[in-house]
Amino acid sequence: MAEEKRGIEETKDILDFVFSFVEAVGKAKKDGEMSWSDARYFIDPVKKLFEAVDDIEEVLPEIEDLSEEEYDQLVEYVKEKWDYEEENLDWVVDTAIEAGRGVLTLINMQKS
Repeated sequence: MAEEKRGIEETKDILDFVFSFVEAVGKAKKDGEMSWSDARYFIDPVKKLFEAVDDIEEVLPEIEDLSEEEYDQLVEYVKEKWDYEEENLDWVVDTAIEAGRGVLTLINMQKS
């Protein structure tokens, strides 16, 4: 029997969190200072993180199980959704996946 692939939907949730967080930081520092009004930029990233945490038992194995085709789909997903240099896109996606995996791993290891 063939092993069922996990897919990439939860990994997209992780990428959405990481890139929306990076975008929020960029917006917040645009005026050169951090203020309470900048907190509004971080609401969306936190919501996206909660979506990923809801499926944490699926996300971490899914990231480990990425096929070359799925990875290419993630690169295309990032290319269409965010503004990054195409020549650096593989590195950007790898870095975002690792950042997301790190955050989720720390959340998963936290004592209740």
